[in-house]
Formats: sequence, C-alpha cells, structure tokens
Amino acid sequence: MDATFHAFLHDKAEGHTKIATTLNARGLGLMDASLNFRSPLSEGSRIEYLIEQIDWSDRYFDVSYRGVCGDRLILEGRERRGLFVEIGGQLKAGKVAPLREILE
Repeated sequence: MDATFHAFLHDKAEGHTKIATTLNARGLGLMDASLNFRSPLSEGSRIEYLIEQIDWSDRYFDVSYRGVCGDRLILEGRERRGLFVEIGGQLKAGKVAPLREILE
C-alpha cells in the first residue's frame, strides 16, 4: 500500500519530498494501518493495489485501498496518515487542509 501511496504522490505533485518541502513539513507519515484479506492467492500471483478514496479530517487522512488479482478482490486496506511538522522543537501532526488542496 505504501508504494501505491507514494506513486500517487508522484503523479499528483512530483512526490513526497516535493510536497513536504512545499508545505514546510517533515513528511506524510503513517499513523496506523489495517489490512483484511478477502480471497486467497496462489504462489506467483500478482496483486494490483488501487486507491479507492481518501477521507480527510483536521489532522489526519485515511487512504482506502483495494488489492485485486485480475477481477478478483484479494484484500482491502486502510492507512491513516498525518502531515508531520516541527512545532517548538517537537514533531506533531499538523493540519492537512493545505495537503488536501494539493492532492485534490
């Protein structure tokens, strides 16, 4: 899922580093993740990860994924990410509205 997210960032805004620099942030960090398997695979099968939607909150955003093999659903996943900024010498989750403007 992480590689799919980073490819999305590259397609939308020249990548993670460019976005972080533009927003004066350290990065778009992973806060939590979950994954549910819906169907088994055979050895050698390839999973294609697709971003289904992004749900925005004030200080985090949830990225929903589907993993498919052909037309078969293999897994569903979610990542919760934040926009991490340095405030008073500490790394904290900043407001994600500026990021949303870049990605939508």
